[in-house]
Amino acid sequence: MDERAQNVVPLKKDVFDQKQYKLWLSRCRTSNKIHRKQIVPKWNTAKARYDGDLASEMGKRNRLQHQDVNFLFKDIEDFNSSLYFKNPEIDLISRDTQDEQKIRNIENLQQLVNDDIKDDESLKAKIRASLVDEALSSLGVVYIDYDYRTKEVLDENGEGVPVDGVTDEIGQPLIQQEEIEQKVNLVKLRPDNVIRPPYQMLYNYQDSPYLGFVDIVPLESVKMDQTLDPAVVEKLKGKEYSE
Repeated sequence: MDERAQNVVPLKKDVFDQKQYKLWLSRCRTSNKIHRKQIVPKWNTAKARYDGDLASEMGKRNRLQHQDVNFLFKDIEDFNSSLYFKNPEIDLISRDTQDEQKIRNIENLQQLVNDDIKDDESLKAKIRASLVDEALSSLGVVYIDYDYRTKEVLDENGEGVPVDGVTDEIGQPLIQQEEIEQKVNLVKLRPDNVIRPPYQMLYNYQDSPYLGFVDIVPLESVKMDQTLDPAVVEKLKGKEYSE
């Protein structure tokens, strides 16, 4: 193990063995494949009409038909405008509806989350885009992420200042950290990137045994992640992606 690897403290510990990992990877791929087969064809058609592509093609004829008028765009924009002036709020629901302490904890967390997002100027745009996804695909997805970042506290010589008497799991002294970011962040997902059991209807997603999503990140950020195996990361190849 080289010096770089020795000083890396993993952000997450593996909880699956290799067999379980392969099982869940296969399950997620299959679930997302079935989900996309169900949702993508109708979603693409709806997007083409909403964006005016279909109407543009039909408008080349000399005589207009009712398909040439983009009522879908008008209806969605009218609906969004009726909600857009409101300040969005997040509702959190405890999975355990019997334990009063857990319910109170979720209620307190809900208040903290809404306090954190109330000044987020990008929130309305994300909610608006999600409502468009909901109208076009019957599925608008936003998940709550928590952005917490720190940097090492350095002394006058540029060396990390250790925490007195505290070491990591391999015996290295932990370095004091200075908080540089701590906030709740809402992330919008494309409807086709959802992972769900094929038999699970989304109106009662709370009953689903698992829910997930395809995470799309820049290749550069993966290469900079020191918690990943450099030999494996070196083999990764990205591809173009657009919303």
